[in-house]
Amino acid sequence: EPSAPTLVAYAMLELRHPTETSAAVEVEEEGAIGNRNKKPKANFTMVERLFEEALLLDPKHGPVYNAYGNMELQRGDVAKARKVFERGENARCTDAASVYHG
Repeated sequence: EPSAPTLVAYAMLELRHPTETSAAVEVEEEGAIGNRNKKPKANFTMVERLFEEALLLDPKHGPVYNAYGNMELQRGDVAKARKVFERGENARCTDAASVYHG
């Protein structure tokens, strides 16, 4: 059975290097020469599920809240990010600083 750190690693890997099979949507990216390249977009539904599963396994694992909250910030959802960080504060993580600093 996977651990919380393992699930966070899977989620971060999907965010940084989306797999073509998990990417439901592709985004076009302008190349240096003007060519259009299709780049897979992260499957945020899967990533969110991985973070939530990690929190079920270990609700006091601060780096989960850090990665999850930062993902929401990067997506532009400040309200959701704030809720994730507040959940981390309320969980009384063993290393409280890890909620904000990974």
